[in-house]
Amino acid sequence: MYRDLTRGSILRSLLLFALPMLAGDILQQLYNIADTLIVSRAIGRDALAAVGSAYTLMIFLTSILLGLSMGAGALFSICRGRGDESGLRQSIVHAFALIGVCTLLLTALAYALLPALLRLLQVPESVSPLMRTYLAVIFAGIPATFLYNFFACLLRSVGNSMTFAHNLLGADECRMGITALCDNVGRRLRKRGMVCQTVQLGIRDPEFHNRSRQITLERPTNSTRTLIDLSMQLLLGHWPMDKPVRLLSVTAANLLPENQSCEQLSLFDAAEDIQKRDRQHKLDQTVDALRQKFGDQSVVFAHSVKKKDKTDKT
Repeated sequence: MYRDLTRGSILRSLLLFALPMLAGDILQQLYNIADTLIVSRAIGRDALAAVGSAYTLMIFLTSILLGLSMGAGALFSICRGRGDESGLRQSIVHAFALIGVCTLLLTALAYALLPALLRLLQVPESVSPLMRTYLAVIFAGIPATFLYNFFACLLRSVGNSMTFAHNLLGADECRMGITALCDNVGRRLRKRGMVCQTVQLGIRDPEFHNRSRQITLERPTNSTRTLIDLSMQLLLGHWPMDKPVRLLSVTAANLLPENQSCEQLSLFDAAEDIQKRDRQHKLDQTVDALRQKFGDQSVVFAHSVKKKDKTDKT
């Protein structure tokens, strides 16, 4: 759900925007307070210091597994988008095995290097034994962290890819391919009621050299036009236009439910920009409804029609 904070009652809009954030922060603080009270009163202040000192190391290890899983998620969405079910199954198995091995190695290294890590973090001698015991228990949960992040990223990516019968050369030809891909991805996002925070573009030349670039958005989107503009931005910024393209892929990752995402608009956003986004959102919904009723070819992009007419004449 998108809420325009520049319209209607200011107090009501701010409260509706802030209350869910405040509720989440309060719940997190209640957890921290309960954790602090239980550890400090039941075990002692040294135990509380050990728990606090271990936080940075825990986040570091979790971030490694999250990054590997997000990278695998982009590959899954590409295979799913081009309908390669066999490739998707193989990718899932290979990625699971690779990240699983990395998880086991990371866990083994964490246990083996635990004394060195404590010295690196400059943990006081009075806290070191308790922190060592605490981390020994935490490290046992690294495999569970891997499983959660892997399957979460497996279920949270939508993408599409296209291998062309001839090489694409120049921005105009590439834009046609990107438009078709983004149209498909955007429609699937809206059908599932999702918005994405990351857009990734994959490119392959005739010699099978691959390049992948991504961009993270300030405001989540499922707009076809926005996906096209961002994908073209990645293409023009990272691929020479005199170099041919054989395959393109567009992936929407880091998905969120649309009805749970609230767009935080800047007070400095121009009214024209806000109205433009509203019109684009309504346009996407109208196009989806027409295609649902009359078929996928009932509404197409203008340059696709022109290209078809030229082909028919020749």
